Amino acid sequence: MSELSTDDFCVEIIRELGAQTQLFPEAAMYEALDRWSDVSQEFVTLLQRYLDSGATSPEMERALFFIIHLFGEKRESRAFEAICRLLLDSELAEKILRSSMIETLTGILVSTYDGNFSLLKKIIESSSASESARTESLMAVAYLTSAGAIEFETTREYLREICSSLLQKAPFEVSVAWTLAVAFLGFQDLAVSAEAFYSKSTTPYGARGLGFFHKDLERALGDPSRTICFEEERIGPISGVVSRLSRWFSC
Repeated sequence: MSELSTDDFCVEIIRELGAQTQLFPEAAMYEALDRWSDVSQEFVTLLQRYLDSGATSPEMERALFFIIHLFGEKRESRAFEAICRLLLDSELAEKILRSSMIETLTGILVSTYDGNFSLLKKIIESSSASESARTESLMAVAYLTSAGAIEFETTREYLREICSSLLQKAPFEVSVAWTLAVAFLGFQDLAVSAEAFYSKSTTPYGARGLGFFHKDLERALGDPSRTICFEEERIGPISGVVSRLSRWFSC
C-alpha cells in the first residue's frame, strides 16, 4: 500500500482491521506500526467519533479492538482520554475489548497514560464502568506509582480516601485490586483495612487471600524500589501486541 496517499492508506488500514473474517490482520497491524505518524491521529479521531456518535457496527468494533492495542504498543498518550471515556461505558467497552480487558487493559492504560490521574480515578469510582475496567484501572494506578508517574503519597492518600466505599460497596474483584495495590506498594499503614476485608469475606478466596496479601506486602517491604511485585506478576506497559494477539486468534 506504499503507493497510496496518506488519507487513502488510513482508510484501507481501517478497512482491513475491521474486516469480518477469521483471519488475523497481521500485515495491516505491522503496516500501521510502520507508518504510525500517518495513521495515529486518524486512529485517535476514529475512537473519539465512535464515542461521540454512539454509532456502532461489527466492523468498527473489530477495527477499534486492534487500534486500541496499537495505541498501547506505540505508547500513544493522545488516546488516553478517549480510552478512559470508553471504559466508563461498560456496554461499549465490552463490545470492543471483550476478554482483553482482563489480559491487556492494565498494560494499555499504563502505556498510554498522559498524566491525568483524575481520569483513572473516575473509572475506579464509577458504577457505570465494568468490574474489569475498575479493577485494571486500580492496578494501572499502582504500577504508575511504582514507576514514578504518580507520587507515592498521592496514591497512598487516594487509597485511604476510597477505602471504605470500595471495601464495603464495590464488587469483590475491585476490592481485591485495592488490597493488591496496598500490598504491592508496601503501604503498611493501610494493611489493617485489607486484613479486615479478607477476614470478613464469605468467599472461599477470603482466607487464602489474606495469606497472599501478607506475602505480597512482605515482598514489597523488602524492596526499596517497590517494583518487585509488579515485575514478578508481569504488570507493566504492553508490548509485542501483534504476536500476542496473533496467538490469541490462533487458539
